[in-house]
Amino acid sequence: MKRHLSVLIAAAAPLVSFAQTAPVAPTPSEVASPRISERQPAVAEQEPVSLSPQEQAIKGSDAMDVIFLLEFPINGSAEEVAAYTRRMYGRVASLENVVLRQLVRLTLANLDDNPQYARQIYAEHLVRLGNSFYTVAEAALARKDIQGAGKAIQLAVRCNPASAKARLCFAEMLSGHLGKTDEAITTLAYGLRFVKMDDPALGDYLARYFQLLEGSQRDREVAQTAKEWLKREGLSTYVRDALVLHVAIASNAIGDYTTTVDVLQRNGFKTSQATLLKARAYFYGGFPDGGIDALSGATFAFKGMERDAILAQLCRFYTELGKVDLALSVAQQRISEFPDNPYPRVHRLYLLNATERQDMFERELKDYLARFGTKQSAVLALATFASERGLPAVADTCFRIASKRSGTTATRKLGNGNSAVDLEAAEWNTFNQNVFASLLIESFIRARRPQDAIATYRSLQSSNKHLFNEPDGTSNALVAAAYFAIGDPETGRRYLDDFTHTTRTDSATVARVRELEEKRSGVLNKDGSYRQYPVASMEERIALGEEIKRISRTQRKISPHAYIAVGRLLRFVSASQEALRILENGARAYPADSQLKADYISVRIVCDEAKPSGPRKALVAEVDELLGMRRPSPKVWSDIKSWLDTDTTIPASQVAKLRASVDSLVRTELVGLGIFGV
Repeated sequence: MKRHLSVLIAAAAPLVSFAQTAPVAPTPSEVASPRISERQPAVAEQEPVSLSPQEQAIKGSDAMDVIFLLEFPINGSAEEVAAYTRRMYGRVASLENVVLRQLVRLTLANLDDNPQYARQIYAEHLVRLGNSFYTVAEAALARKDIQGAGKAIQLAVRCNPASAKARLCFAEMLSGHLGKTDEAITTLAYGLRFVKMDDPALGDYLARYFQLLEGSQRDREVAQTAKEWLKREGLSTYVRDALVLHVAIASNAIGDYTTTVDVLQRNGFKTSQATLLKARAYFYGGFPDGGIDALSGATFAFKGMERDAILAQLCRFYTELGKVDLALSVAQQRISEFPDNPYPRVHRLYLLNATERQDMFERELKDYLARFGTKQSAVLALATFASERGLPAVADTCFRIASKRSGTTATRKLGNGNSAVDLEAAEWNTFNQNVFASLLIESFIRARRPQDAIATYRSLQSSNKHLFNEPDGTSNALVAAAYFAIGDPETGRRYLDDFTHTTRTDSATVARVRELEEKRSGVLNKDGSYRQYPVASMEERIALGEEIKRISRTQRKISPHAYIAVGRLLRFVSASQEALRILENGARAYPADSQLKADYISVRIVCDEAKPSGPRKALVAEVDELLGMRRPSPKVWSDIKSWLDTDTTIPASQVAKLRASVDSLVRTELVGLGIFGV
């Protein structure tokens, strides 16, 4: 019976169930004994193609036997090789796929003619086979067959572990389609021992590997790996330059500012990105004047977006130092040179508001709305600024613009009477009005008008019951903060629970909840008589209520940014204990997020919760961990220093150790005006 390639891939399901896949990495036995298996030969220095015990189910498949040349006597004599090829020749016809059939026949013919090169020929066969499965995976991806593509690409990687493009494709599927970032990182990390220096996909491979590591805040691994690769000979200029940048970026992230500057200068980097990295290294490394000088001297060396990026960073530096007039001057320079960019105008509005220059602020705001009032991203930037600074009048203006625009028709009449899509209006058709509504509510809270925040929420919800049905539940957190601010913590906690948890809607849970509800409260019979379930006591009724709550609610997936934002808002309304609970949950869910841990540490200091308790580690241990992570906002170091100066329960040896690290990170010259982004 002939076998199609699709049948082969399907037959591999026990081998590579993509829904439960694991990264292609060594098994313990492979680590312990890297020798080539005599039963299932593989190429030396490559990841074995031999199948795991769970994969032996496909061993009996004719297609697998033929395609992978299973049981090939790679260390056998010429007579054994010849006998094997003769046996396999008669089975090649069972392969329906023309490409695979020709590939196997070519390999068998080559083996028959050159048995002394059996190992090399077999290795080349696996490489060609891997390329064939890679082609199958690409075709499956093109038709959105994720399962088929996943199975094929795993076979491609097993056949040719040194194929950067195949392993990269596999990692992309793990990360992009399954959300298994850690598995994708492991797969790429394991492939580094096989990938060839002259592989055309090497640059993309390393870039994606470092990108995934950086996204997981594993910057030390990036710096270490990139440094090791820079020691290798034969790297292309493109790959070497990329490695230098990764060393600089990762070193900057973990506070190794000396390495950042050194590696860029040693390699002669003078790009805008290198300039920004060196300036940040100087500025946050304790030499703010050096950072400003690095940017000021480079402003005329670049044009376009590169120049704008240099000026934007310079404006932020001046803002963080509290040099408002200089920051305003640079912001105006950006506005003059890049009039279509709304962000320097928003930053200028921020500076004017922060320094209470109301008349200038009103004029700038009026001009901004006249120029950018029809641009979604620009109005959203303005609304975000208004929510952070507690300007409900500005946030309300933005909400009204969004409400008006979201209801417009995305077509316009042309001169010939036909209609065409109005791109400006179409931009708003998919706009989520909930975002503006949430920013409006937050602006009332930041303006210390929580009653107005609650009233606005109720009014908007009554006019549009679907407005706050966002999947992340952020509006619940906003309303919770408002209730905490007016002194109603019980209601605030109910809304906060709706932020952290969501209701299960699967049929089994709904049916079980209905059953428990009937058992707790009783039901009416069809004839109208009342039937009470035998609930013995009030305690049992309470227990049933708790059980209903337990099974009907599930933890909501919350992003690190949302944890941080909600924690800061709760602290703003003096609900520090609730902020601690939220941030502690976030720190446990995302232990690698340094800013989340920093905010958690700061709120523990505020709540005077330094001692260990249950699963909570001592604050000293948390600070020690933070010192080894990506550098968060400098404010946390001031909080830690104040705590070390006042807490008399910490052993002197621990205080001395932490002070030696923390003191150099405290930045008293930064006045904190630079929190708002440019």
